[in-house]
Amino acid sequence: MRTEDETVLLVYEKKKPGLRILMEAAEPASIGTIDALMRALQEDPRCGEICILANNIARDVFESEIRSGVLKLRKINGEGGIIENIPGPFDVGVAIVGPQNSPAQLLLYSAKSVFGCRKLFFISGGLPGTVIEILNSQNSKNMDPVDALLVEDEFVAHLYRIRLPQINPNRIIPTGTALTDEIRDEEGVLLRESGRVKLGIEQSSKTLFYSSFPGSDYERFGGSVDIALHTLAKTLAGAKQAAEDNKESRFVVIVRLHPRTSAEENRRQLSLCEGVWGENLRVIGDTTAASYKECLYATDIIGCMPTSTLASLSHYRGQKALLFAYSGKGQSEAMFERLSPGEERKVIAQIPGVVVVHSQDEIAREFGKADRIRPSTLPKGNSTVNILAQIF
Repeated sequence: MRTEDETVLLVYEKKKPGLRILMEAAEPASIGTIDALMRALQEDPRCGEICILANNIARDVFESEIRSGVLKLRKINGEGGIIENIPGPFDVGVAIVGPQNSPAQLLLYSAKSVFGCRKLFFISGGLPGTVIEILNSQNSKNMDPVDALLVEDEFVAHLYRIRLPQINPNRIIPTGTALTDEIRDEEGVLLRESGRVKLGIEQSSKTLFYSSFPGSDYERFGGSVDIALHTLAKTLAGAKQAAEDNKESRFVVIVRLHPRTSAEENRRQLSLCEGVWGENLRVIGDTTAASYKECLYATDIIGCMPTSTLASLSHYRGQKALLFAYSGKGQSEAMFERLSPGEERKVIAQIPGVVVVHSQDEIAREFGKADRIRPSTLPKGNSTVNILAQIF
């Protein structure tokens, strides 16, 4: 039986000479990047073996490859612990930012010193936020040297160069990620239409996508235990105010729960969605009828935490991103100030379509308009090709 935090090793063996590559997959937003890299490496003659440290979420994504035998699953949580059960040495380590105590944390501290990797690359999707906290933490002196930090675009690279002066700016490289590649290939018009049909949303309804998040992600930064519920409640109050102020319009909020959120926290968030909202506002908490992409495209504007990948990616889809910064001890404003101090917040606010919202009044104002923006031009090239160029 799986445990909630079980880590396994997924192995692809070519049985031919080549580089041994150790990667991790834990956070939903990053698994696509690792999946694309794995598929490319399987065809690359320079690669001899791929090992992926995976949590349960990633394991489910790779289930078909495990069942078919393409990936061999090895249990590594037994006697001796994770480190003793991973067969090094490796040539290259690829770490991706993930939740606290994820395999990414392990590779940052041990890819070179323990597993023998000659090179270590750190791939980061989204704004710096929590990544900066990791790289500038008190334990950072114990981390293995990172050869390059690979990020989604030049704008995000600029933010990292501001916050990480200790890293050679030439080693903070905008390669794109699987998320930017996906946007290029998405059929936005079709996804919007199918999403609205499946969720029963009228074409004229003004719609907001609420990106839920695990409150536990912010505990280590001083986040309140109720930050997730507080943020949702404030946002829904702003949506209700928008509906009351604009009786002639219809409004819909799609609340998309996060796969890492606990069952109890999900239950409490869904309970908030079941309130009485009035005749022209509908709140959808059960989104199982539509895919994530359909829910995303069915909406006009995005509401998310400043650390969400949607904060830096929504403008590529032509959507505004409302970044939550609600006041209160340990609430989203405090997290924004902690994770994006000073000058960085000003730069983030200049991302096309980004609006930092501090109150339900500001939510009501933006939701009342629900205006879209001109999609930004995506980064050039395929991220997998760009990343492999760095690895090799």
